[in-house]
Amino acid sequence: MADVDPDRVAQLFDLVSYVVVLVAVFVAISALAALAVGSAVAPGVKFGLFAFGWLTLFAGTMMLRPTAAWKDDDDSGLLAFGETAADDPETKFQHLVQRVPPARFRPLPPSGRLPTGARVFLGALVTLLVSLAMEQLFGIGP
Repeated sequence: MADVDPDRVAQLFDLVSYVVVLVAVFVAISALAALAVGSAVAPGVKFGLFAFGWLTLFAGTMMLRPTAAWKDDDDSGLLAFGETAADDPETKFQHLVQRVPPARFRPLPPSGRLPTGARVFLGALVTLLVSLAMEQLFGIGP
């Protein structure tokens, strides 16, 4: 029984929690930055989500790229986005995600989760969609 199917519901719960926490962190950082520079909060959050969305989309894309056949696995260059070390498989951010519903309802070991690159990429897409919704649906502009 070595080929056990992963718990898809738990993976979905983990993905939803990851995306929600990621967007919430970006909203909080953007709101604080807007307050710090003295601008209106809503346009600052919209612009911040737009900027964080594109940066995170780039990071998620880099995480999803396969390793070239001629490169070593221990490459730690400037753009070395990837999983954490084997002795510390869960970051503080992931620990926070696991404490937020719905991921809290069905815990999942690190080996059963979707790749970090996929979760970051989907979080970036949702971040950009929230920024777009703020502009198009709610009329928040510069």
